[in-house]
Amino acid sequence: MTTIILDLPDDIVEQARHAGLLSSSAIATLLRQVIAQRQEKTVSLIEVMQNSPYKEIELTQVEPEYSSIREINL
Repeated sequence: MTTIILDLPDDIVEQARHAGLLSSSAIATLLRQVIAQRQEKTVSLIEVMQNSPYKEIELTQVEPEYSSIREINL
């Protein structure tokens, strides 16, 4: 177990106290929920990026197109 000390605004502490959220078990539950939500968001973001139609391409693939456009505009 680790002991932590937090500085929180008085109004938040009072609301948390009335809601029963200041016990070690309640705080641990809240932290677990937030950690799980962040992990889910990270996994979702990774899935979106993997399924994106926009893929990384090499400069050698773009260079011929860029050169031909540049020649036209010169």
